[in-house]
Amino acid sequence: MNGVRILILLCASLSAMATVWLVKGAYNSQASISRQPMQVQQPATPPSPAANVTPLERAVLDVLSNDGSFVDEIAAAARMSVSEALSSLTMLELKGLVRQLSGKRFSPK
Repeated sequence: MNGVRILILLCASLSAMATVWLVKGAYNSQASISRQPMQVQQPATPPSPAANVTPLERAVLDVLSNDGSFVDEIAAAARMSVSEALSSLTMLELKGLVRQLSGKRFSPK
């Protein structure tokens, strides 16, 4: 049993030493990099989120009410399962096209 403890301590020590070595190496490599600001090129016109909408997401957008719709209402109106509706609503929310209201209702932005 003592051999196992020694092995564990040895592995922990090696792991700590490797971490210190990596951190020092990263610090030294960053110190040699010039401190000039990086220039990032932006696309001329960003693609609109509406252009990246799947057919399921389009169906969900078409049945949404401005006052807010419940998920089961959206699923029934769009003729899809509740899980498909939830998945589409999540993606539309991430794309900034839908917002969630109180009571788990969704409306277009």
